[in-house]
Amino acid sequence: MAKPLCLLGERGIDMKRTIITIARQYGCGGSEIGKRLAEEFGIDFYDREILKIVADESGVKESYFHLADEKVASSLLYKIVSGLTPKSAAPLSEGGPLGDENLFKIQSEVIRNLAEKSSFVIVGRLAEYVLKDRSNVVSVYLHADEEFRIRRMSEINAMDETETVKLLKKRDRERAEYCRHYTGRNWGDANYYTLAIDTGRVGINQTVEIIRKLAESMEADG
Repeated sequence: MAKPLCLLGERGIDMKRTIITIARQYGCGGSEIGKRLAEEFGIDFYDREILKIVADESGVKESYFHLADEKVASSLLYKIVSGLTPKSAAPLSEGGPLGDENLFKIQSEVIRNLAEKSSFVIVGRLAEYVLKDRSNVVSVYLHADEEFRIRRMSEINAMDETETVKLLKKRDRERAEYCRHYTGRNWGDANYYTLAIDTGRVGINQTVEIIRKLAESMEADG
């Protein structure tokens, strides 16, 4: 039975090998864009969902991955969580079996294993770096000016502008530090991505369309 047309690209392309990674500034629509692309292609979408998969496959508590999700976890946080962890559990020191370095390695290995099996869209988690040796990856960096992002997130989260600005700066700072810590790269450097798009100027709908067409082209070229 043929797949419904909504699961195929504009030219009837069934996405079987191309992977789309989306790095993004906070508030510029990365998750929304990623979900829409995954729905249009009929492939899996991973954002925070990847944390449960990594936990299930590794046997490590999901809460540990949330602690280090897209940020370099502080020593204080490790001490707090270590204090709540049973003595029989593995050490949670920064360099220990459950330190952020090893959690990143575990997460990266799961992402690479998923990439061996099928196409998907993944937001964040330095997936463009983790999958940098693969030729079938469309890596995208999304950005926008603060005014656009503040307005968008204030509406979505029902927060006042002051709170939104604080959260925006915090998330961007964490992601930049996370990228620099694990890759040595400057977060947002367009040299490391297939494509960089200003979603504030281009718009969410047009951004989806641009990425979709590029992914279809790469899939067709095989």
